[in-house]
Amino acid sequence: MGQARNVLVFRLLCENCIDERIMEILENKQMLFDNFADVSVAGQESIQITEKMSASIIESERKRLSIID
Repeated sequence: MGQARNVLVFRLLCENCIDERIMEILENKQMLFDNFADVSVAGQESIQITEKMSASIIESERKRLSIID
């Protein structure tokens, strides 16, 4: 960040090195997160908020914050 000039990056790759293991770990973590996020209980149980419900929530928050007497 803040780099004004172009930067040339070299990535050295070789077989049977630590980089391969790190990539495996990262892929596994991504898979676990994706599976967790896709099967979110909160997402399945979320309710649809109607316009009337949203107006009620806003009204109660206004009263709570003393915006309306």
